Amino acid sequence: MEKAIRDLEFDKIIELLKDNAITVMGKEFCSKIMPSNKFVVVKKLQTETSQALSLILKKNSLPITDIKDIRNILKRVELNGILLCEELLAVSDFLNVMQKIKLYCKDYDGVLNNFFSKIKLLNELKSEIDSKINGNEIADDASADLFELRRKIKFANAKIKEILNEMINKNKNMLQNNIIYVKNNRYCLSVRYEFKNSFHGVVHEQSASGLTFFIEPYSVVNLNNEIKNLSLLEYKEIQKILKQLSTSVANNFDSLSQNVWALGSLDFIFARAKLSILMNATEPILNENGYINLKRARHPLINSPVPLDIYLGEKFSTLLITGPNTGGKTVSLKTVGLFALMAQSGLHIPADENSQISVFENIFVDIGDEQSIQQNLSTFSAHMKNISQIINSANENSLILLDELGAGTDPVEGAALAIAILEHLFSLKAKIIVTSHYSELKLYAMTTDGVENAACEFDVETLSPTYRLLIGMPGKSNAFAISKKIGLNPKIIDAAKKNLRRRDIQFEDVMKNLNEKQLEIKIKNEQAEKLFSEAETLKKKFDSELEKFRLQKGKELQNAKQQALNIINSAREKSDLMLKNYRQNNFKAAEKIKSQLKNETENLVNVPRKNNDKVLVNVNVGDKFFSQTLNQICVVKTLPNAEKIVTVSTGVFTAKIPVSDLKIYNAEKDVKPEKNFVVKKSFDISSKIDVRGCNCDEALALIDKYIDDAVIAKLDEIMIIHGKGTGTLRKTISDYLKKNSSVKNFRAGNFTEGDLGVTIANLK
Repeated sequence: MEKAIRDLEFDKIIELLKDNAITVMGKEFCSKIMPSNKFVVVKKLQTETSQALSLILKKNSLPITDIKDIRNILKRVELNGILLCEELLAVSDFLNVMQKIKLYCKDYDGVLNNFFSKIKLLNELKSEIDSKINGNEIADDASADLFELRRKIKFANAKIKEILNEMINKNKNMLQNNIIYVKNNRYCLSVRYEFKNSFHGVVHEQSASGLTFFIEPYSVVNLNNEIKNLSLLEYKEIQKILKQLSTSVANNFDSLSQNVWALGSLDFIFARAKLSILMNATEPILNENGYINLKRARHPLINSPVPLDIYLGEKFSTLLITGPNTGGKTVSLKTVGLFALMAQSGLHIPADENSQISVFENIFVDIGDEQSIQQNLSTFSAHMKNISQIINSANENSLILLDELGAGTDPVEGAALAIAILEHLFSLKAKIIVTSHYSELKLYAMTTDGVENAACEFDVETLSPTYRLLIGMPGKSNAFAISKKIGLNPKIIDAAKKNLRRRDIQFEDVMKNLNEKQLEIKIKNEQAEKLFSEAETLKKKFDSELEKFRLQKGKELQNAKQQALNIINSAREKSDLMLKNYRQNNFKAAEKIKSQLKNETENLVNVPRKNNDKVLVNVNVGDKFFSQTLNQICVVKTLPNAEKIVTVSTGVFTAKIPVSDLKIYNAEKDVKPEKNFVVKKSFDISSKIDVRGCNCDEALALIDKYIDDAVIAKLDEIMIIHGKGTGTLRKTISDYLKKNSSVKNFRAGNFTEGDLGVTIANLK
């Protein structure tokens, strides 16, 4: 099928498919897609695509992201390589996706379980990686030794800072600034040029201007050495931990490899489903008997294609399509061939429901200009060579598509040769679609059982094709009509007609009358089918509405009867009680009951309309109500909109709620608003805010809002990352924090937190 795949542009369909895959593995599967000629295989592929489509419509697409391809990582551990932190995190991310997919398919039971069931969660491996890697580096508590080493490093760092800060305070006149620098992994101070000899220490670097020397004071040399030694031990411990984690990954090599295969396969299948959605495609009904029936088929590579109805293989096995150039003959041919390739690759086809297509053993194509300069073959010769190969390979399970059969040579010989080729292929019982201009082939199709004509409709008035395929009638070239329409001298056209043989003229006249009658019948049938379909739709809609009306009427009648019965029973009880009071000369009680009965009777005349069993209240801006959802007293801020929604304020925040949620405020019965009411904000708000790159005004605006959110979220401590720079932004933030009533106290970060580049604030 290689030539068919190339000539029918199936490679472009593959590119569209790859665009819908997410992972590298999925895209590779898409690139390798090939039509199968096995019915069972094709049926399985189509079922996979349909079930993936069903899952997308129910649950959205497969929960996978553009995760890293871990196959190279697996190769490294297979060779006993030690993975880096980012590679181990890639394995963890991959396993995280596996967990999401397992959750996604939790209630699913179908053919895709062949892939879902292959996924291994490997929770222990994921937990081991996550517990020992934090923020792309090994966590402090990854091992007891690492924890102790880092504790000692932190202590040594703090001690050096303490010593250097004391030296800064005592030697300010000798230093360029009060900042502690790190040069060659050693802590240093910036000493002015004129004091470099009187400042005791080791010179590590000189500024470009030569005015500053970065000197490590002798008093911290030993501590710096200690940090260096501890850091070396820390590195060795990290390598030990990475080796352990890499070994754990290697121990799960088979399961991880299986997961990679399952993920790539599922991504590939869901890409087919997503392409189906994009093309508005459907699953074709498959068969093995060469039957094709495409309903409103739309070529997927043409913008705004005209839907095509085409069938073949039941009453006839050969279809001859004729008509003028650019009339859509080749498009019809290519549509059938491309749909066959798509269907046999497990792809849905862009055609209406219940379209049918056969699974062919092979698809042969002869389309376009096949002239070969290297072989010194003419266009006709190249076509004949290709057709010769088709004849030698075709059988009853083949689909053969031939464009302009017999063209490129003498018309008489070309037509005779074309008929002979068709007769031979017909004898093989292959399914054939062929395009041609030859009248001889039209006559052959009319007089041969199992061969049918089809015409590509052409509008002579507009000189443009309609691209409608009319099966059962031969097409006309319309050469004379087109020439006349574009202004060719009528005398020339008349002379041309005289040159035609009488038999040809009679044949064209017969074809014209036949086409007109068949087209008239086809149009009337289409109109009748449309009217019948509309009538069926209206009948179903009427029956549905009638049933709804009957049910609703029955419910309302039952409710009305019950309400009436309740009213009658209540009135009867009160009447009996009233008469009893009269008999006992208890006139005051009797009159009271009589008054109640009178009021209830008057109320029955004008029953208030209700919404969800709650009387709708009149709402005005400024009115105070009780919100049942918020459990708060609220004040109306806006009038109800078209959806009966109002904006209310509780004094703490504003909210939009339905009018039906409001209740007339009763100070004695309704719950009073809690003084410590807290707005449900994001309680997982970050404990850090980064304002690096902002100017002072921008930074303060961000920090001000952030502190409000942090207070609401009940954070005790926050970190403001502002960087070192010139120190201006740090000072501005410090001045702001001094005045902020929500801030209990604040301080500069220590060495492990970010030093002078961050400020730590404790909130009230």
